[in-house]
Amino acid sequence: MRLINYINEKNDEHVFDLIRKNCKPYFKRFKKEKLILYSGRKKLNTWFEGKIRKNRKPLDMPEELHELTNNHFEKKFGVSLRSECLFAYELLGYTSHYGNPYIILPIGNFDIYWHPQIIDFFGELDDKLSNEFDGLQLMSLNMRDVDYTILEFLDKEIKIIVDKYVKNKPPVKKGIEIMIHGDKYYALSTRWINPNNYMDKIWEMFNEA
Repeated sequence: MRLINYINEKNDEHVFDLIRKNCKPYFKRFKKEKLILYSGRKKLNTWFEGKIRKNRKPLDMPEELHELTNNHFEKKFGVSLRSECLFAYELLGYTSHYGNPYIILPIGNFDIYWHPQIIDFFGELDDKLSNEFDGLQLMSLNMRDVDYTILEFLDKEIKIIVDKYVKNKPPVKKGIEIMIHGDKYYALSTRWINPNNYMDKIWEMFNEA
């Protein structure tokens, strides 16, 4: 079994040729920072090529607030970012809640968006609501019957948050939520990369860019 696993892992090394060929914009843009992004995925593959969904549904946020947030992102960037992005972090430990940790490498042209303080958009908005309305939480809202004062407050706070998002700049610190907008990406399992010292191959691609 160990021999079979070893052979399979060695065969998987051809992904680095694909990455070198198809991820040049990423390595060029972040050559200086050597930005490594992680995301939790439900798969168990050594690596895979994935598509960035264009119809992502919210995990916790009410659908109405999800759409309201997208409207504000549309006004600022022309993209419904909460529905059309893959979410990632620079810190590996932040991904375990969402699945198995993978290194994410965008294929071809892409954009990244982030807020200098936001770790989790839902959590940030939930805290603001709770502080303003005596412990009220987003999960408890019935959006069909919500008081207009609350809705007006949320709309204002969402706009304030969205206005501070930036595009395609290197993140100012680790631990913030990073949204990747594009078509496809390669995902490399950290459980495969780290034991085999394959990070050296990724560093080489940054240096070659």
